Amino acid sequence: MIIGIDGRPANASRRAGIGNYCYELLKALVALPRDAAYRIYLDRPPQPGFPAKEGLVEVRVLPACRGWTLRHLARELRSDPPDVFFTAGIQLPLWVPCPRVATLLDLAYMTFPTYFGWQTRLLAPPRARLAACIADHFIAISQATKADAERLLGIAAERLTVAPLGCSPHFRPCDEAETSRVREAHGLPERYVLYVGRLQPRKNIERLVGAFTAV
Repeated sequence: MIIGIDGRPANASRRAGIGNYCYELLKALVALPRDAAYRIYLDRPPQPGFPAKEGLVEVRVLPACRGWTLRHLARELRSDPPDVFFTAGIQLPLWVPCPRVATLLDLAYMTFPTYFGWQTRLLAPPRARLAACIADHFIAISQATKADAERLLGIAAERLTVAPLGCSPHFRPCDEAETSRVREAHGLPERYVLYVGRLQPRKNIERLVGAFTAV
């Protein structure tokens, strides 16, 4: 079986949520026994640190352009289709002969639209509805996302599989000596709250600070 994957999020210079998800997924797939062959599609050559080097998997670099998914990627999948195509987001090529699997991280732009800019509010819901029409299957990262997809997009339950996110092996329990060293280096008390993420209104960091103050 040949599994085609849109690897662009993992090939970004600065990765965020979907980029890290795609990066860690590719890194894990490369380490698995070769029950399947992986074909990674990119819009530029693999950058330093890209987890799926040529030789371990097949990497196909297609010319970068606006509408890359609908133009170059769709043309490539029509001319030489894999057995299944996967994307870590919801942007899918149209009119291709292979099954398509998309990923739903959340539908916050539909459930909490006021936390997003006008461009996201305008463009994201139609993209999600289009994906709901053309994807053969979805991976939802939580039961809440699955429920939102059923309710807001009308996706049948049998087209949704819940697969919670994992975490990088870098994140692991530390012994007390290492924990004390880090606290001392940063002037931290014994108990503290660490937030790791972007400073965006929808992250509700103000509520986190308020909750910490109350405790």
